[in-house]
Formats: sequence, C-alpha cells, structure tokens
Amino acid sequence: MNAQPLGAAPVDERNPWLGLASFTEETRAYFFGREEEVAELARRVQRKLLTVLFGQSGLGKTSILRAGLVSRLRAQGYCPVYVRIDYAREAPEPAVQIKQAIARTARRAGEWTQAGVAVEGESLWEFLHHRDDVLRDDTGATLIPLLIFDQFEEILPFCLVDWCYAKVIEYDHLRLCNQF
Repeated sequence: MNAQPLGAAPVDERNPWLGLASFTEETRAYFFGREEEVAELARRVQRKLLTVLFGQSGLGKTSILRAGLVSRLRAQGYCPVYVRIDYAREAPEPAVQIKQAIARTARRAGEWTQAGVAVEGESLWEFLHHRDDVLRDDTGATLIPLLIFDQFEEILPFCLVDWCYAKVIEYDHLRLCNQF
C-alpha cells in the first residue's frame, strides 16, 4: 500500500505517519490505537438514528471516521456518504449538496431499486423518505446509506450570523414602527 494524501510524503511501512493529514480508508493499514473508540462508535451508529462525534480540533475525529468507522461498517453493508457543506454564497443550498452527495455515492456503490423516484424540487426530508427505494450493490445485497457530516461545526457560525442578522432586521423594524 502506498497511498499518498495531498501534499504529504508517501505513506508506507517505513513512513506510516501522515503528519497533520487525516487517515482515510486507503491509509487505514497505518491507523492504530483507536480500536476501542472505533468499536464503540460503530455500536452507537448501528443502534441510533443520529450519532454525534465531537471533540477539540486535532484529536483525530476525521481519522476515526474515515479509517476506522467506515471500513468497519462498509464490511457490514453500510454505504458511507461523506458530506461537507460548502457555505460559499455561490454554492448550492445545503439540502441540494446533501442530495448530490447521496446521488454521487449511490452511483459508485450500486443502484436504487426504483430509479427515478426522486423528484426535482422535493425537500430533503422527502428525498430521504422514499421508503420503497433500496440501494443494492452489484451482487444484489442491500446497502444502508450512512450520512457522515465531517466538519459539521462549520455550520454554527453561519447559522448564528443568519440568526443575528434576522434579529437585527427585526429590531430595526420594531424601532422604525415605534417612531411613528
């Protein structure tokens, strides 16, 4: 195995360190020492509809997800869908980006049993609730989509800015109304 993260030295048996880069499925052979955390996280993901992994920056959350959790759950029929929302003004709405990530991953992993069920303009909730549509791999085995929102904490500043902006507008509107 000779996977090489962007901008890093080649990773191999003599140099198994990635520096500040995260471990991935391709470099999981060099990912050690987090087996208990990965096992516990896998148990939680399999038992609950929502599992949140949070911690300080630099603790290895992305490595645990990509090199640990994903390879373990992929072997059990899960289809990981990596989502990292782009909050640039010109980027599509987050719901559209999530649907695009699911569609991209599904095309690579297999086929939906009812292709074409998704309707243009439907909400994310509607898109995620096509109950009769099942993702199957090339052997016919059912795949369970697993949405992974990495770097999700990035959404908070944007939500707070929008909320604060709405409050300022509301305040200004009330102040103007009270002047007359």
